[in-house]
Amino acid sequence: MAARFSKEELNGLIIEDLGNRVVWSSGMNSKTLLLDLKMPRRKLRIYVFNCTCPPGGRALDEYKIQMIIEGQGRGERGHINTDDDRIPLIMGYACPFDNDRDGVYVLWDTSFHMEFAYSANLQCYLDPMLQALSEDVVTCYKKGNREKIVVAKRESLTKAIERRIQLDIQALLE
Repeated sequence: MAARFSKEELNGLIIEDLGNRVVWSSGMNSKTLLLDLKMPRRKLRIYVFNCTCPPGGRALDEYKIQMIIEGQGRGERGHINTDDDRIPLIMGYACPFDNDRDGVYVLWDTSFHMEFAYSANLQCYLDPMLQALSEDVVTCYKKGNREKIVVAKRESLTKAIERRIQLDIQALLE
């Protein structure tokens, strides 16, 4: 069975993997991780979730997150916060192998998920995860809606965030 991490552990992995780029964080216990980064300067609002491949009802190579955010109750719609100058990111951390330290990050296109149902599923397939383990950062399309997803191994999280931001800017300009 794939590893499941507490919110504190997920936040800790992100902070660890961004290393000395982090100049301020809202802390390991934050439900939504706020980060200020340097080189380049970024202010982020990260919604991070376990990305798992649970048995039953899904393809064997399909991983998913279940979006439930702070303050969202069962049956309520969730909303991505854009009230300030922070860049919102929706991320999952997946461990396709037994070693929980050799996982990958999945970054979805937030513009596709600004409002969502309680426990909404966002999916990513195993192939781009495996590709990211050898190529650092991979961009793939989600089947059905042409959403661009960025997948990266842990040591390439900085590159993945920059690619996600670049793709978001390109989409705004199109």
